[in-house]
Amino acid sequence: MKSKRVIITGANSGLGKESAIALAKLGAEIVLAVRDVNKGQSVKNQILNQTPSAVIEVAELDLMDLDSVRKFAAIQSTKPIDVLLNNAGIMAVPFEKTKDGFESQMGTNHLGHFLLTELLLDAVSKGTNPRIVNVSSSAHRLGKLKTGDKSEINVSKENYSPWTVYGNSKLANLLFTNELVRRLKIANSNITVAVAHPGYANTNLQLVAATKRSGLRKSVELAVTKVMNIILGQSAAKGALPQIAACTWVDIQSGDYLGPRGLFESRGKPKKVKMNKSAQDIELAKRVWRTSEELLGVTFLHG
Repeated sequence: MKSKRVIITGANSGLGKESAIALAKLGAEIVLAVRDVNKGQSVKNQILNQTPSAVIEVAELDLMDLDSVRKFAAIQSTKPIDVLLNNAGIMAVPFEKTKDGFESQMGTNHLGHFLLTELLLDAVSKGTNPRIVNVSSSAHRLGKLKTGDKSEINVSKENYSPWTVYGNSKLANLLFTNELVRRLKIANSNITVAVAHPGYANTNLQLVAATKRSGLRKSVELAVTKVMNIILGQSAAKGALPQIAACTWVDIQSGDYLGPRGLFESRGKPKKVKMNKSAQDIELAKRVWRTSEELLGVTFLHG
């Protein structure tokens, strides 16, 4: 990874932070794409303390604000990108809308990354053996996408179920990956596209939903979640291994899906794993792609 330029979304904590630390040790030049630049600066300092020779840039990116995505992409697309790691995400939060009016989980986990990838695609194509790595979850099996239309991708408050929508967003990550692979193949692109999931990793991701509660419910959820993370979760550093592998393994091929090799893919060293049948549905992937284009007002490759 020496001198390879790597963009990591959501790099201020958890899997993104651990990926940045590991890839910097391997010689990569890291762009920490973060919503909070102060937290990003703190991560940069931590990396430099461990790897003084590292080249680290902190750049503001809010996936819940499409103007922020466009501004970030306009700056970062001026130089080749060797790896785009679409890591950022939120999980099972109460209903909320992004600045542009999209349901927040799908807006952050899928639509924001869809637009970012579209805007950076040309710069990625100029990288050396370039890769796009998306981050999904074993929770994609909770997803219930059937039509891929706007009512499913941008669900209303009345039809909102936090865990179902989280599962839908992670299923959308896989469908997006598979359709991106198909379209890049048609275009004879040099870009490899892979996807990974961390199993059960002890990160702040599980705590965000609880912090948005209030009163006794907030206290109870935070306490229970912290205990569950300690008992069941592997460390964030170990949870990041599948996506680090997707960025670095020399034998990665487009469409590969990596996750932990342990029981129920919850922990352990990375290996190639399988996604469910819905994630492999070619027609559903095409519909989700078209709906994403319509919602974002872009045209992304030709399929």
